[in-house]
Amino acid sequence: MPRLEDLAAFAEVARSLSFARAADALSLSRPGVSKRIQALEREVGTALLKRSTRRVELTDAGAALLVHVDQASTEIALGLDAARTAAGSLAGLVRISVPPSYGNTVVLPQVLMFLDRNPAVQVDVELSDRPVDLIAERLDFAMRITSAPPPQASARRIAPIGWRLVASRRYLRSHGVPRQPADLRDHRVLLPSAYRGRGSFAFSKGEARETVRFDATLSVNWTDSIARLVLADAGIALLPDYLPATDAERGAIKEVLPRWRLEGGPADELVAMFLPGGRLRAAARALLHFLTPSASAPARGHRRPRGA
Repeated sequence: MPRLEDLAAFAEVARSLSFARAADALSLSRPGVSKRIQALEREVGTALLKRSTRRVELTDAGAALLVHVDQASTEIALGLDAARTAAGSLAGLVRISVPPSYGNTVVLPQVLMFLDRNPAVQVDVELSDRPVDLIAERLDFAMRITSAPPPQASARRIAPIGWRLVASRRYLRSHGVPRQPADLRDHRVLLPSAYRGRGSFAFSKGEARETVRFDATLSVNWTDSIARLVLADAGIALLPDYLPATDAERGAIKEVLPRWRLEGGPADELVAMFLPGGRLRAAARALLHFLTPSASAPARGHRRPRGA
């Protein structure tokens, strides 16, 4: 029977593809890690890793073993978590990934409140929009604003995300307030990068439809940056309704064309993604539950675009 410490060393090397990083994570020397891998390979009877002076790769046998080691690690973590929960307290590390803008504006303040109530829990938050591998990155769950969660993960709808056209009151005083979508042609328009190169925009109001051709003056891939530009009187922007976030900032801006909805807008669902089966450790489950009602809160002037 392989020793647990040998399996742990193998898992660290397999995930990081580095003996040095595995040694640091396990507080061992590189020779100590190598010794554990060699012992495991003797037990299994085959090579689990391909080693060279420049890189480490998994063999087919190593890749097959890693799947089961990850599953066993998850079961052990769930067992320890169940024991802690039975003792009446939440504890342990919760690792999550959230979009940068939403994370800074909504999630981080809520995480601080959660930690105040659960002092034995630690939370590691990654601010990122990139695709994630929940197993390889040891994430309990990831939040994404999307209309198409990856098929390999279970997803739970957390909240709708509304989008609206906004501008600073100073900008509108200087440049005029649009009354119809066609008036946007006379303004500086700031859009998320998903709209880069798109010249035709469809709007709806009840049964009315209007298509307008104009070019975005500036497109940016981070909505926080667009919000800052709005507050700097740079133009009219399409923003999710949780930005700007403070009361002072909300007082400085005004919604533009509030009765009109941009068709084919950005993804409008905040979802939480976790491993199939929905088995979250107690602390992670509690944190996700804590974040869910707060995610529903920023729905002022909520209008959901179609086609997300």
